[in-house]
Amino acid sequence: MKKVTRFFSLLLAIAMVLAMNLGTLTVSAATDTSTTDYTIKITTSSNDTATHTYAAYQVFAGNLDGSTLSDITWGSGFESDTKSAEFLAALKAATSTNVTVADDQGADTSVTLASLFASCSTAADVAQVLSDNKSSDGSLARAFADLVGTYMTANATTASGSGTVTITVTGSGYYFVKDSADLSGTAGSYTKYILEVVKDVEINAKADIPTVEKKVYEPDYTDSNYTDKYGLHYNDIADYSIGDDVPFELIGTMPSTLSYYSTYSYTFHDTLSSGLTLNESSIVVEIDGNTVDSSCYTVTVKTDTQNLTLDCSFEISFSDILSTYVSGGTLTDNPITVTSASKVVVKYTAELNSSAVARTGYENDVYLEYSNNPYSSETGKTEKDTVVVFTYELDVTKTDENGDPLGEAKFVLYYSDGSNHYAILDSSNKVTGWTTDSTQATTLESDGTTGKFTVIGLNDGTYYLEETEAPDGYNKLTSPVTLVISSEHGTAQQTYIAGDTDSALTALSVTVNGTDGSGSASTGIVSADVENQSGAVLPSTGGMGTKIFYTLGGILVIGAGVLLIVKRRMRNA
Repeated sequence: MKKVTRFFSLLLAIAMVLAMNLGTLTVSAATDTSTTDYTIKITTSSNDTATHTYAAYQVFAGNLDGSTLSDITWGSGFESDTKSAEFLAALKAATSTNVTVADDQGADTSVTLASLFASCSTAADVAQVLSDNKSSDGSLARAFADLVGTYMTANATTASGSGTVTITVTGSGYYFVKDSADLSGTAGSYTKYILEVVKDVEINAKADIPTVEKKVYEPDYTDSNYTDKYGLHYNDIADYSIGDDVPFELIGTMPSTLSYYSTYSYTFHDTLSSGLTLNESSIVVEIDGNTVDSSCYTVTVKTDTQNLTLDCSFEISFSDILSTYVSGGTLTDNPITVTSASKVVVKYTAELNSSAVARTGYENDVYLEYSNNPYSSETGKTEKDTVVVFTYELDVTKTDENGDPLGEAKFVLYYSDGSNHYAILDSSNKVTGWTTDSTQATTLESDGTTGKFTVIGLNDGTYYLEETEAPDGYNKLTSPVTLVISSEHGTAQQTYIAGDTDSALTALSVTVNGTDGSGSASTGIVSADVENQSGAVLPSTGGMGTKIFYTLGGILVIGAGVLLIVKRRMRNA
């Protein structure tokens, strides 16, 4: 057999152009390595948690002697001489597959596979062509791997696992390794085909997957350390009033292996809890800060039945995110170049609706479905990322100066941002909205027995209770009562863990004109007492007061008469 003295150089070149860390191969002299066992150790990326099954097939067999693979023949991966002959014929017929190689002066030039392998008749000839031609963009190695993979059907050595997987093969040579597991719907991605010479080698597989995070806007959250990543005020936990539009962001990344794909599907699956209603018209998608034309993606709002099946409230789907363009433009004139470093951001709002109740914590999550196989249309999906929105209940008890409940006191509730916004409530005492017209405000009346009234669905913040009518015999408050509702759920960016609302909301309190009321993080309820003073009852003509004056006058007249008689007797004495 023809000895290929430059084959080791070929292997180094292929390792570089496949853009994989194939490790450093150190070879000691040997005369017959056809029955020696070697290991191929493959490690996936840290965010790929799927179980992979790798199958290794021998493309070329040979002996390792120093840095040279000699005595090259077709490997055992071809089930027969017929199969290897078919592969050689396919190489020589690949007139439509172009690859980049260096010419005699070292400059890149484009040629077809057919032209490169036209004169080959043996395995050693094919190996020599691979050794003689360098490819700066990896196209030769990729094209060769894609084609040889369809002919590797025999004597596979397999191993399965997650993280690091080790395959033990018998016999030195040149091996083709493919990821043969079913990864559909998992948080994993197929490893690009691998070409590797063995002795023992270690490979860091570039089977990367994208990531996705969901964030909610919280005005009180001001940690600027995360502004570049999420935007100022975006966190995992927020508080809102019923009727408010709550801003959300979905933040997706691209895999480091994006260049392996000619098209790439990319779909956000977002689930809103029952307390939130999507404002579909608010949806905006950006890639690297560019607003994407809405024709590049599809928004699908699910029905309740579909929710049960598809586990989401709505989808934003790109059939091919590599073919997007700026809003109002065209793919030809205004394309968006999507790279492995690109960030995809979906912005939208959802209304906190009347289904919301205090303290429940309305969880909302997203997962990403993405292309995970460069050779097919299969997709994987990420783990879910969750945020939570809280709202609170205010219980007010009207009392007299003795602390006893007082009914029939009437109030309106408002907050101010320069203008007063008055609360509008439904028959269940839930906030349905706010108005700047005080005549449209809902009147809150204290119960005749308990002295209590309730407002459900408030954000934390400062509110004012203005008494519009006092109970009979009591003075109306001369100024509004200031209520400050305060919640605590962390000051630093945090990753909310689904179901952990107790850790998300750690404290809830209220002050009434600067005096502490009571609050409970476990119930989401704050309570406040508001006191009325009774009025002074003054006398009036025709009433009990005139009788008092008559009595006093009579006493004075009698006293004057007695005094006069005493004085006359004293004179006569």
